[in-house]
Amino acid sequence: MSGGVISVPNTYGAQRWAVPGTNLFWSDLTHSATMGFRILDVTQDANNTYVHTNLSGGFPSPLPGSDGRLFIMIHPAPKFTCTNCTGSEDAVSLSQAPTGAPLYSYSKRTFNGSVVDSSWWPVWGNLVSLKMNVTVAYSGTDSSVIFNPLGWYNWSVNPFDYTQFDYLPSINLKATGQRVVTPGSVTGNQSGDSNLAVSEVWFTRPLQAHMNTDISSEDTSVWPSVIIEIITDQGVVNP
Repeated sequence: MSGGVISVPNTYGAQRWAVPGTNLFWSDLTHSATMGFRILDVTQDANNTYVHTNLSGGFPSPLPGSDGRLFIMIHPAPKFTCTNCTGSEDAVSLSQAPTGAPLYSYSKRTFNGSVVDSSWWPVWGNLVSLKMNVTVAYSGTDSSVIFNPLGWYNWSVNPFDYTQFDYLPSINLKATGQRVVTPGSVTGNQSGDSNLAVSEVWFTRPLQAHMNTDISSEDTSVWPSVIIEIITDQGVVNP
């Protein structure tokens, strides 16, 4: 790759992923790990197929988790709309996303005292905003109930130098109010919250909300309720 053009020897055969207009990510073994880029054109001569992208320069360094190799991931749905969807938590969350948003660039879910570890759900992209709104405070007997809306580990990546780290914000479920995190800014944080601030973070793998203690056996009248909304920028250009 040079000047944003990937050269592939014709002896490798047809490159079925190389279609003008396709949105791609550099990735590790299984997940997106950088901002998206786009195929502009595909040309060929007697020796090579040339995949022209909207990038400049050559291949990036191998990414975290890639075992020294670099992978290309095709975006499954750069323009996705789910209207009035019902059923699973995924369907309900997707139905709240903006019309035509790239798949996995928006998530909105509500959690209560039944959660110790939620089911996994995918979010990709560079963080735009993370809103954590405790609408009902926990009023049970446990002295400190902490909620990790992104899980207790999540393999985040810095989108500029590809270093890998865990971004692990925690909120105090005994304190109502909305916390809003954007890169370099935190508003609405409450006593007992921790690790909310972050400069840049690319979410690469599915998230899993985590509560530090199991309160599911307590009466539901003391359970908390918290709404988590995540918006990301994948660098995707909608077709």
